[in-house]
Amino acid sequence: MTRLVLFPDEKTQLTLEIAMPPAELERQINHGIWQPPAAQESLLIDAAALLAVRLGTATVLAFPRRLQSSGALGTPAGLTLSPRQFEILQHLADGLSVKQIGRLLGISERTVFLHTAGLRQKLHALTTAEALSLAAGLGLVRPRRSGKTSFENG
Repeated sequence: MTRLVLFPDEKTQLTLEIAMPPAELERQINHGIWQPPAAQESLLIDAAALLAVRLGTATVLAFPRRLQSSGALGTPAGLTLSPRQFEILQHLADGLSVKQIGRLLGISERTVFLHTAGLRQKLHALTTAEALSLAAGLGLVRPRRSGKTSFENG
């Protein structure tokens, strides 16, 4: 069973459970041969125009190819992150721990943990790793910076 997070357009997000391995679902979507379940056909999804990205071991993200270059997926419908959440998300993507982020931002570890929990909820992720993978797929975080963090330098 694979969780498919589908963005048929800039304003709609659907989460479907598909009885297919993630690699096969990704392949079918990217080759234009996947058909949405009968219950979802009324949404008029142009399945042949979708692009799929596998995230983790049981999740596939799919969106129209035309959205890939426009950046419209940076803020899917219903996803609003505060500046602090974006900041914490980027630090997590850079490989910093909760403790390091707390020290860097001058906030408690508990506050960082609560922001992280909020990010997981907003991204519909079960783990922080899944949230980071989804955020990267949506273009919400920059690739990890090369070099050492200020904490590794001393």
